[in-house]
Amino acid sequence: MTERLYWEEPNSTEFTAVVTRVGPVPDLDRQGVQEGGVALGVVLDRTLFYPEGGGQPADTGVLQLEGEDALYRVKGVQEKDGAIVHLVELPARQEAGRKVPLGPGARVRGRIDWERRFDHMQQHSGQHILSQAFLQTLGAHTTGFHLGADYASIDLDVADLSPEQVERVERLANEVVFQDLLVTAREYLPCELPEGVRRRLPKVAPKIRVVHIGEFDACACGGTHVTSTGRIGLIKINEITRAHGGTRVIFRCGWRALRDYQNKEGTLLAASRALKRPPAEVVSGVEALKAQAEKSEKETERLRRALLDFEARVLVQEEAGEVLVKALPGKSVEELRYLARAAAVVRDKPVVLFVREPRFTAVIARGAAQDFDACAVAARLAAALGVRGGGSPEMAQIGGREALPGDDATLTAEIRRLVADL
Repeated sequence: MTERLYWEEPNSTEFTAVVTRVGPVPDLDRQGVQEGGVALGVVLDRTLFYPEGGGQPADTGVLQLEGEDALYRVKGVQEKDGAIVHLVELPARQEAGRKVPLGPGARVRGRIDWERRFDHMQQHSGQHILSQAFLQTLGAHTTGFHLGADYASIDLDVADLSPEQVERVERLANEVVFQDLLVTAREYLPCELPEGVRRRLPKVAPKIRVVHIGEFDACACGGTHVTSTGRIGLIKINEITRAHGGTRVIFRCGWRALRDYQNKEGTLLAASRALKRPPAEVVSGVEALKAQAEKSEKETERLRRALLDFEARVLVQEEAGEVLVKALPGKSVEELRYLARAAAVVRDKPVVLFVREPRFTAVIARGAAQDFDACAVAARLAAALGVRGGGSPEMAQIGGREALPGDDATLTAEIRRLVADL
């Protein structure tokens, strides 16, 4: 069993240890190891590196052999059969086949990435406080915890939360932070476990580790935590969403909360400058812009349709034949459909409009010509041109994923010929 220094010395960053076992890692997650990199699973007699588990990611850092300059990067840490296995990426000069001196009996100095560790402690301790605050305030139990690279989240067994409820919980959580309560951990025999300990407990365990936050909370947990709540700095709830039939609470603590605030404040000030309004009036400014944009969109759509109606009348005047076939480069599918329908109605005769590139599309509309089946024409054209399509007797559409070869004039003549043969 590896001695877990991360429980005994949560604020330490360096330690010495002896290698007890080294081996390949085929059955361990190689996450973080460079593609093709050589990795070893290293077990030490004692370690500060926290293994992933309980919703908390593993620590990272380096190992250094006594008398050696090379640093062995610890890219991941996992617990396996009671031993803590460090997923170590070898230095480049040892990947060429040089015998690895990192073997059993070797003495090493380890150093964890403290910024990462402290961040995880802030989030994890903040989660304990937030979960207890939801339980005390609303009777909501935490059913899941996730600690990601940018934010943390808990899942609650309640269907929804009102803004007022969220504000009450957030206030209570931060009151606990500002009280700077001591955070301690103690191991209990199952028969000695005090009442009120949160979380599902293991069915069989010689001892159960419980993290106490003053008299406010007691939770069975194997993670790393700050030594007092004041070190969390701040607990900020950022978003409430639905998840797995309950509610997911996304939050940030400490440095994460500060960075998130700085980013959002920067965005708010940039919007304030762009709108030429004070920050407090940004929302009303955006709403005014939105209303103006919606009005402009409606006017633009009215003008676009008027222009298309004009184009349809021009199209009718261009050709007096039984079927109007016309290439309209640059038109969208929606514009083709609108023009084909409008032109067919005005001339009371069938219309075929198409674009050849970048993707071939043709729309067939019959107008008042009841003996003309647009769907049948579409099937004939699709088979001859090697494309697909379908529709109704009144209007149909065909198209392909690419442009058709040739030019618009040649394709226009070919479509006329195919339609005339029906």
